[in-house]
Amino acid sequence: NRRQRNKEAAARCRVERLTLMNELQDKVDQLKRESKSKAEEINHLSEQVNRLQNFIRNHDCKVSLEDNE
Repeated sequence: NRRQRNKEAAARCRVERLTLMNELQDKVDQLKRESKSKAEEINHLSEQVNRLQNFIRNHDCKVSLEDNE
């Protein structure tokens, strides 16, 4: 009887551990996707900043780039 209860408890523990591991892996995957998306957004914005700075330089504007930083 005691042995059977222990066996059942161990089985429940294994199931719970697997469930937790799956949930954690899903969270890791989600965070990796978010991180990749943020990195792409940073790249896009950096390119946009560079284009705008070049635009200002090439059009002899009287605004200093340092004034905006």
